[in-house]
Amino acid sequence: MPSYGWIHLRGADPQTVRAALSEPAELEPQGGWVRVVVPQAPALETFYADLDRFARTAQALSRKLRTVALAALNVDDELLLLWAYRLGRLVFEYDSNPMVLGCPVCSYSETTVPVQFSQAGELARLLGRPEAARELKSWLVRRRGLGFLTESQRHRHLLELLGLTHSSAPVAVT
Repeated sequence: MPSYGWIHLRGADPQTVRAALSEPAELEPQGGWVRVVVPQAPALETFYADLDRFARTAQALSRKLRTVALAALNVDDELLLLWAYRLGRLVFEYDSNPMVLGCPVCSYSETTVPVQFSQAGELARLLGRPEAARELKSWLVRRRGLGFLTESQRHRHLLELLGLTHSSAPVAVT
């Protein structure tokens, strides 16, 4: 699956979201959320430049719209990054494969850096699913091949655990 990036905003109005954006983006209202589909998803070659811009956009939207923003970047299905902001404050962040940029060959070996994330329980509570915290953590730290083969498959399962349906699964943007 190609790279994709999106920002989900809870309880936001699409017109208000569009006015708050500094660049054009596709908006998809979905069951109490508005998904902002990032028009140009990052590639490993442009990762660092794109990452800062994306995270700043998610934080700014959360702050300006006074809401929860759940943001995700999937880079070439090798790296899944997640952030959750509440009123512009970072509440949760996740990096599925910290070694992918430094050493793609050694990713997921026994000697690599483990996944990095903050409190899974905080993310579950933020999205109204505290009972899912334990299983959420299990899927965040799980190695590829144990229930999923790609980061987009892991992402889809995480969305389900957080109460977001398959219809809110990522849209590929190339």
